Amino acid sequence: MEYIANQVFERWYGINVQIEVRELTEADYCLVNEDGQEIENAFSEILFSKEIKTSFDFDWDNLKQGKRSGDWLGALFFLLSRMEEYGGFEKDKHGRFPYQQSIAYKNGFLEIPLVEKLVHGFVSEFFHYMLLAKQLEIIPTLDIDMTHAIKGRGFVRQSGAIVKDILKGKIDERIEVLTNKKPDPYDNFDYQVSFFEKYNIKANYFFQVGGYSKFDKNIDPEHSLMKEVLKKVSKHTIGVHPSYYSSEKEGVILAEKRKLEEVSRKSVLFSRQHFLKFSFPETFRQIANAGIQTEFSMGYSECVGFRASSSRSFEWYDLKNEAVTALNIQPFSVMDVALGYYLKLNPSQAIDKIQAIKHELKEIIGIFSFCFHNESLSEQKQWKGWRSVFEEACKPI
Repeated sequence: MEYIANQVFERWYGINVQIEVRELTEADYCLVNEDGQEIENAFSEILFSKEIKTSFDFDWDNLKQGKRSGDWLGALFFLLSRMEEYGGFEKDKHGRFPYQQSIAYKNGFLEIPLVEKLVHGFVSEFFHYMLLAKQLEIIPTLDIDMTHAIKGRGFVRQSGAIVKDILKGKIDERIEVLTNKKPDPYDNFDYQVSFFEKYNIKANYFFQVGGYSKFDKNIDPEHSLMKEVLKKVSKHTIGVHPSYYSSEKEGVILAEKRKLEEVSRKSVLFSRQHFLKFSFPETFRQIANAGIQTEFSMGYSECVGFRASSSRSFEWYDLKNEAVTALNIQPFSVMDVALGYYLKLNPSQAIDKIQAIKHELKEIIGIFSFCFHNESLSEQKQWKGWRSVFEEACKPI
């Protein structure tokens, strides 16, 4: 109960609202303002239970319409705590929770920050809360899976790539890049830094520094090219992008965090899992134990929307330990691959989708956090014209 009061009222709006147990039954509660006056009362099994319920039978349509009916605070806790991700679902091919199995998707509110909309309606009604002179906060983030598409590989990897290019009849570009006649398509960091400087934007970068695998193909973190990139973006926040298998092996996230701190010479306090591959509660315990303060994996790579039905950050609640942690979760709502690869939108359509999400958030003055990759800023192949999408995403409304 205190977790919900502290997160959605105190943390987000600076309002003191207490949730007090009434004497009718052990599952009755009422909301009380700072003057001790009762505002609303309700009945909740989920807020008083230690059982982890991976499904929640509820009238979600009422909540979508802004009606705070039934156990609406219990519903908020269910969504924020990600209780449905603790089991009872069929994992996708990467061992992840599929968005199609989420309550938000099944009930048609995945693209709505439902938790915030309900709380905003509550504080506006009872506290006459005004959101004056406030703008939609925008948090650009970039996942750097590979700093370079061609350069920086060792002899074995480079030789194998050359053979493949010869067989495909595509060797010319590789030779031009390796002989410095043409820039590496993924090395567009000068463009990024210049754009951020022009508009006074601070971004968050997540770098992969783990070992090579089928899904982890960055260059050696000790390579001079990697260090050059880290130096270019050093004015921005640098976070770690733990490798594909990191969530399955104890200590890997901590080791990769330390490696990035070593090569970047900066303290690393942010993280986002590669492929958004994580499980509750194990991965988040590893992340917290590694000294990470804010985690950015709360979103989907295959669709647009709000995984926890919130754009604002919140403290992770470890359901199995029944404990609030110091680890902050910062959700994101849009990823480039979701727009371009899975939804198959062209740049113009992608901009329209981004604008729709922004306007949804503007009503509640939420946070528009989004994720791009340096690959999608290459202006090559399927990503031709996508810099305009990135730039539009960064703009305030």
